[in-house]
Amino acid sequence: MKLNQLKRLSLPLACSATLLLAGCYGNGDGGTAANADDDYQFIAETSPGIYRSVLQKNDGDVALVRAYLSADGNVFVALEEDDTEQATALYKTQTQSADALLQQLKKVLPDGTLSPLTRSEESDLATSLDDLQGKFSSSTAAGMDTLTINSDGSVSLSGTCEANGNISSTAENVNLYKLVISGDCGNYTAFAHLSSLESEFDVLHMISSGDNARFDKDFFRI
Repeated sequence: MKLNQLKRLSLPLACSATLLLAGCYGNGDGGTAANADDDYQFIAETSPGIYRSVLQKNDGDVALVRAYLSADGNVFVALEEDDTEQATALYKTQTQSADALLQQLKKVLPDGTLSPLTRSEESDLATSLDDLQGKFSSSTAAGMDTLTINSDGSVSLSGTCEANGNISSTAENVNLYKLVISGDCGNYTAFAHLSSLESEFDVLHMISSGDNARFDKDFFRI
């Protein structure tokens, strides 16, 4: 993805040690982030939600970074290196220590300059578990999957596999939910948030970068 392909993004590309997850990477060894203690302090005080940044790589390409931060300190991160708006790299970490987060960034991100990570407006959409009720579908190479979310937070997944689980809020008044699934589809935890395409809250975006499942996809309300 070249710089002129990111006109939809308005994030600055300057390095900063005072804003969330800002830093420069280089020297071919994954690099280091300046003032790690300051970065961690800011993260610890920031509310949960969806965060975005831009990585400008040394080869001139740019990539979008999305980070999903829950109230318990768990973080799923997606890196988009092409125009598909889907992750080309996924990983997870926690914010309990600066090293836990920054070391993961150094392992995953290519050499380049990372802009400050800013909180997405999607984080503050007025959503609740009531808004999640209904059926959502997603097409895969193997077929169609349908996710059903009930009023009590229980969920079922059917189609290419069968599974059950539950969905719950990760923090009060934050559009970020924790989905736990168990069954033929595997046993995994994912984060999900609602967004709008043609009508309000008609898309459920899900991401998982755990040991048992790695995906980044949209389910559409049916």
